[in-house]
Amino acid sequence: MKSVAFLALLAALLAPMPATAQDTLDTKERLDMFRKLDVNEDGWVSRAEAAARQEVAAGFPRADKNRDGRLSFAEFETISLGRG
Repeated sequence: MKSVAFLALLAALLAPMPATAQDTLDTKERLDMFRKLDVNEDGWVSRAEAAARQEVAAGFPRADKNRDGRLSFAEFETISLGRG
């Protein structure tokens, strides 16, 4: 039983810390980032454009719900983004 409690404690300590409100972007900041990434200004963020920001590139496959190779702003909003 002690090993189960130890493993639970270890898992809690190793889990990523939740982002605080100061660490995450609000909707306006996300829209600004989306527009900056949308270099060709077609209203979508392509995989190539997403490569400019590592966390967007990493989240791209999961966020691209319809698998069309580009992100709408609604899809983009599903990516966890922090400041920096």
